[in-house]
Amino acid sequence: MKSPLPLPVLLSACLVAAFQVKAPRRLVSRSQRQSLPQVPRRYRDKDEETEEFVKSISATGKLEHVAMENTDLESGADFGTFRTVAVSQALVLAGVTAGTAIILVLSGHPIDMSTLHWNGSSHYMSFWDFQLTPLRFLEGIVAAVPTIFLSTHVEKSDHRDASHVNFSTMDMVMSLFGRRKDRKREEKPYIPETPMIHAYSLSVALAICTGISEEIIFRGILPAGMFHITQSVPMTLIGQCFVFSLGHLSPRASLGENKVICSLQAANGLWYGFVYLVGGADIMPCIIGHALYDIHVFMETWMSINDQLNYTEKAMLTKLSAQDEIEIRRIKQEAGPRLSTKALAHARRFFYAFDYEQQGGLSKSDVKRAASYAFLHDKIQPTDERVCILFDLILEDRIIHDNSFASMSHQERLSLPEFLMLLFLLKADPGQAAENVASS
Repeated sequence: MKSPLPLPVLLSACLVAAFQVKAPRRLVSRSQRQSLPQVPRRYRDKDEETEEFVKSISATGKLEHVAMENTDLESGADFGTFRTVAVSQALVLAGVTAGTAIILVLSGHPIDMSTLHWNGSSHYMSFWDFQLTPLRFLEGIVAAVPTIFLSTHVEKSDHRDASHVNFSTMDMVMSLFGRRKDRKREEKPYIPETPMIHAYSLSVALAICTGISEEIIFRGILPAGMFHITQSVPMTLIGQCFVFSLGHLSPRASLGENKVICSLQAANGLWYGFVYLVGGADIMPCIIGHALYDIHVFMETWMSINDQLNYTEKAMLTKLSAQDEIEIRRIKQEAGPRLSTKALAHARRFFYAFDYEQQGGLSKSDVKRAASYAFLHDKIQPTDERVCILFDLILEDRIIHDNSFASMSHQERLSLPEFLMLLFLLKADPGQAAENVASS
């Protein structure tokens, strides 16, 4: 049975896709193995920028600031933004459905939306059949597993563009759900807290709205129009995943960030399309899988951020080692009065915020993510390669000077003073930091 969907529906669906655009190494060479300068004196020429730079990289401060905006007094959740997103998803779906019905009438086709499909067979399920059965739910769980696995891989990546995408996700999640209500926290926070049940309920509701809207549009109406034109299931499968990826482009993201986003969503779209086809042209498992994927992203991100913020608060109360205190006093003396005690406190919070394994020091992956965040809005950003070279040089400098009293002396992690040194070297000249160090 051929789909009764005419050509104009494809064009209208493409417009809808555009409307849904979301705001969501190498080894160190022998010539480089030279002693690092204890403190980069170059940044003293710009000491008026030093304190602001250190303050600007306080990741925990930014996330808590985001969590305070537009939140309910009794909860940290932003119910206003949630209502706006939910209503917009419902309006888009209603608009596409109504537009499709109008086009069918004008083109002389019967208004039977339940017959839309694109599997090339007379056996299919209606896009509007939302009956939840055990088999459909099980298929939805299976559909969610690969997408969650792929998402987790991106979340753990320390590549700069992937890190930037993850930072955007963190900001979005914290703006929606705020700080978690945690009985283990000794001091009452100065911002509203969100109970777990509130965050979970909101994430489920938002995921269902998004899953229904996006799947009916991108796995339903749009590919049905494509199949009417091409009469090819493989071409329709590829086409719908391509448009789905374009629908997630962000005009505010860089080219590299959009490549990460499009690649991830293209893979998701291809998989959901495959699930639709092998499931007997049933869109319900796609909706369930999409919703479970979104719930995972919301809750996993929210929980990990709050765990990290709690760790940061606890770590800030611990006393630094004697060697670290000596090194920090020396850095402060070299930097001058602009590097105040308050600015150093911001830098210390930033340091612990990126200590993902909570070991008291930053691994190479931690440092790459931290550098990506520190220079997020700078025109000139240090490459991952330069950050890795500096990381290796600092570790080698520790060995050369037999700094056995350093807090991270037996680990391939940077201590707080070493991390500050790396940041200042990058800030002095992000494009040439490694070459400057090697020639020092």
